[in-house]
Amino acid sequence: MLVPERAPQSVQFWIITIGVGLYLAVLGLVLLGVGRHLPAIGILARSMMNEEGTVVRRRWRALAAWMLLGGVMLVPVLLLMAWAIVARIGEGFPLLGQAVIGHGRNSPKSRG
Repeated sequence: MLVPERAPQSVQFWIITIGVGLYLAVLGLVLLGVGRHLPAIGILARSMMNEEGTVVRRRWRALAAWMLLGGVMLVPVLLLMAWAIVARIGEGFPLLGQAVIGHGRNSPKSRG
């Protein structure tokens, strides 16, 4: 699945794959929900003209700033992870397990 001719078939591999997939799906849903509600809260806070409106606007700006900072910090980490995965596969190593694809006659890299 991740390296030609060396697809892992163990139960542990599938548990990890499904677990990571579910985690990323839930994280995506949370971010979509926050992305949908944050602008609506900002509009509501701007329409409030009393003291509570000032507090809500200040907290809304702080939340938006923290989310932006978190996103800016997360992008390089995800890019590094993607690069490391592609580099590991390019070198002939599987992502999970200890097997190494050789560079001999029967290697996928030697077929040309």
